[in-house]
Amino acid sequence: QQCAGEFMTLLVSALRGEAEWSTSELSIFLKHAMFHQEKSTLVCASCGGSGGTETGEMGFTLHLTGFKDTSLFSLLKDYLSEEKLDPSNAWRCSRCGVKTCAAKKISLSSPPPVLPVLLKRTSSTLNKNKSKVTFAKTLDFSGFYEGEESLFYNLIGVVNHHGSWAASGHYTADAVGSDGKWFTFNDTSCGPTWGYPNYSTASLLLFERKN
Repeated sequence: QQCAGEFMTLLVSALRGEAEWSTSELSIFLKHAMFHQEKSTLVCASCGGSGGTETGEMGFTLHLTGFKDTSLFSLLKDYLSEEKLDPSNAWRCSRCGVKTCAAKKISLSSPPPVLPVLLKRTSSTLNKNKSKVTFAKTLDFSGFYEGEESLFYNLIGVVNHHGSWAASGHYTADAVGSDGKWFTFNDTSCGPTWGYPNYSTASLLLFERKN
């Protein structure tokens, strides 16, 4: 099931400069087209001092935990919610020097024109989580990114994985045209998409920022 996400990551990495035919212009284009800024801040439980890092990330990788149905919005809220580090991953504060179970919070900036969302359904045993992840064709991201009080994304593509194991199965894709009509791509065949995208097979979602 990870093949779709891994392939996209490898392809974009190559296009950004790891291939002989890539160019600096192409790398800059992809950086602005699909990457946002993600800042991870740690707050010391002892003195309140903080530290962190900021990186460019290609959308989101959201892990499905447990085997219960959920929604994309809930997964995103969980991803961005504050968490406390466990003792085995304690952080040493540069301000007071104490090693504590710091509070970690993620903040976002620079929303990209195209937002990939990978639903990670696999476990270490390669079992696949087939729980339903519901999502709307318009994603309300208002307030998620710094300085963006009104931000919406439209769903433009879905990559589906069919099968019970991550190491095998079959991929199909659903995509929407400029006329708003959805089509399903299955190997050499292509036809209209019947009904809504499948909540149990969706593994990679592509959203486009709404003007």
